[in-house]
Amino acid sequence: MISALKKIAIIKKLPLKKTAKKCIIGMELTAATAVPSYLTHSYPLEKVITIGKNIQPHKAISWESAIDSLSKLNREMVLHQQKQSLLVKQRATVARIINEDKNCQLKNNQDRLAYDIVKIAKEYDSDPIVIACIIKKETHFDIKKNSPTGKGAMQLTRLPVKDMFERTSIYDPKLVPIVTAYKTYNNLYEEIQKNPILNIKIGTILFKHYLARANGNVKVALRNYNGTNVKEKYANEVYNDIQKYNRLINKSPY
Repeated sequence: MISALKKIAIIKKLPLKKTAKKCIIGMELTAATAVPSYLTHSYPLEKVITIGKNIQPHKAISWESAIDSLSKLNREMVLHQQKQSLLVKQRATVARIINEDKNCQLKNNQDRLAYDIVKIAKEYDSDPIVIACIIKKETHFDIKKNSPTGKGAMQLTRLPVKDMFERTSIYDPKLVPIVTAYKTYNNLYEEIQKNPILNIKIGTILFKHYLARANGNVKVALRNYNGTNVKEKYANEVYNDIQKYNRLINKSPY
């Protein structure tokens, strides 16, 4: 039978050498006995029970340890669910940023681009909403744009790309395998226009670097990312977009 203890369901009675699985608070609990009888309410607290996939089968642990293991697994599941919920919100919001851009140059695969932006931002510990708003301002999601001032979705310029190529270690350790695939920074810079994923990766790492230098001040990082005589206006406009869409995430029903 199942007994509730501190809002956690515990298997109290199990057949000999048999594994029972029960979905408890959204997670799987595995329990197994190693004694020649059933576990009952009257059985002493020292019970042989295995809980969770992270515990070896038939390992004897106390009832209190079993409860602690369940609590730990439940906390991990809650955190996982929170992360997944945030991921869904961020993908939906980035897709909305693209769809609501009246000057959007991307006619197809908008959902795919939203997915890629969130994935890359997460890979490099960055906010996907910030990255999406930068791309919106820079190119209106024209992912292969080539202009005198920059290349690709994030309009990367030659000087910072050269610096990232030559002084990789000051940016991000994850940048190393990217730049080592190219013989010269010119090769990397040329590929940045052709390859949207590479462009967003390099742009994300660059902005993350500026953000660290600005001690987390997004506006300052945006001004440094733009680096032109309109950088103040640029930073304000992008920052306002970031604020707008982050508020939507907080109000999202997901």
